[in-house]
Amino acid sequence: MPTQSTSRVNENVGRQLSARRKAFVLASCCLSVLIVSIDVTIINVAVPSMRAGLSASPSQMQWVFDIYTLMVASLTP
Repeated sequence: MPTQSTSRVNENVGRQLSARRKAFVLASCCLSVLIVSIDVTIINVAVPSMRAGLSASPSQMQWVFDIYTLMVASLTP
């Protein structure tokens, strides 16, 4: 049977883990946003050469860019 001091220790450990989990979730979300932002920047730099290589119109390149961004954003944890 747990004593009162043991239950207080368990509550403190639970709070610490909860704070750690919150920090981990926040860090992973921030990292995901950073990765997507970097990928979008890379694609923006590559658009002129992709357009020339694919002989695509600006509208078609916008579709390629949008689909790529959506896929990267949805698959990044």
